[in-house]
Amino acid sequence: MGTNAALMACQVIENSYEVMSIHLLTLLQAVDYLMIQDKMSTFTKELYHKLRSVVPVFSQDHVMSPDIRKMNDYISHNSLNID
Repeated sequence: MGTNAALMACQVIENSYEVMSIHLLTLLQAVDYLMIQDKMSTFTKELYHKLRSVVPVFSQDHVMSPDIRKMNDYISHNSLNID
């Protein structure tokens, strides 16, 4: 029973990273669409540029799964703190 719970918890964590990746991509695109980079705080602007280095701006429809995977890999292996 403990093994099953651990496996389920691991799956929940992996799914959470997937959801966070999609949310972050959506937020990045919203910032670009609204052109509000100059209205962000210093911390948020640095985080924006750090995440944009992982996934560049896109202006046409394309398959998002590679971008989601890149963002997922980045946030699951790196801290989002600005040093």
